[in-house]
Amino acid sequence: MKTECTIPALAVYDAVVSGLQGGIQYWARVTSVWMPARAASAGDFETDLKLVCDLIELDTGERIKLREQWAAGLRLMAEKYPRKFAEVVDGTGDATTGDVLIQLAAFGELRYS
Repeated sequence: MKTECTIPALAVYDAVVSGLQGGIQYWARVTSVWMPARAASAGDFETDLKLVCDLIELDTGERIKLREQWAAGLRLMAEKYPRKFAEVVDGTGDATTGDVLIQLAAFGELRYS
């Protein structure tokens, strides 16, 4: 069965920011982040997530550029980690939720836990 849902961009931004500020510090260093000003309301839905994030993986020194991978990361999160996905959607996520989303967007899997 296939189900689709629309997620408020603000909910995704909040999850990613939580991950960047406290969730991924043990495996990556953030080199740059760009996202639009947070002027939208919590109920705003956007079809195009404008979020750019550059990281360096600490173990390997690999540079990771996250641009268009957010939808794929969210899809994997919904399939493999539905509780974490629900935390993004309802806004109850924390740094760990953001960490899971960022790893899924970056690698397509969880490499660190």
